[in-house]
Amino acid sequence: MNYYIDVDIAHRDYRMMSLVFTRIHYALFNHRQRDIGISFPRMVSDSLGTMIRLQAPTRAHFEYIGEALEAIERYAHVSYIKKIPDDCRWGIVRQFRSNKLSPSRVRRLIRRGADPKKLEAMEINTPRLHLFSKSSHKPIVLRFEALEANRSHSGVFTSYGLSKDGSTVAMF
Repeated sequence: MNYYIDVDIAHRDYRMMSLVFTRIHYALFNHRQRDIGISFPRMVSDSLGTMIRLQAPTRAHFEYIGEALEAIERYAHVSYIKKIPDDCRWGIVRQFRSNKLSPSRVRRLIRRGADPKKLEAMEINTPRLHLFSKSSHKPIVLRFEALEANRSHSGVFTSYGLSKDGSTVAMF
């Protein structure tokens, strides 16, 4: 990864973040872009924050999704294409999958009489977005995790811009 664009969402509203992320996902999917990765510079343990950083190996990669970025400017500030600093750390941003229970499922099980102490250990509280699938026409919850990497590794990203095979993005 050599270049990046920051998409700074003005409102601290998860629905706005979901809307912007969905537009980016559709652009990546429609243009079959597997070289553009996504990171969340303001991500904390249970929130993605208000910024999405798109990263690509060349400036030309951003041309494919330029129309989507223009549409996003109604909801967020989209920066110019910038060069990634040479002295940054690298990381993997990927979809989080777990055998643990979601917080809403834990609450439902407690209401049905399950032991809260046993269920607490099974609860997951990770950053997530609520999206709507165009293919299945159902709502989905996409959970995220960010891991540190020792070095840069080029590879393939999903249509969500997430690491598929250990591909890394700059973390700064």
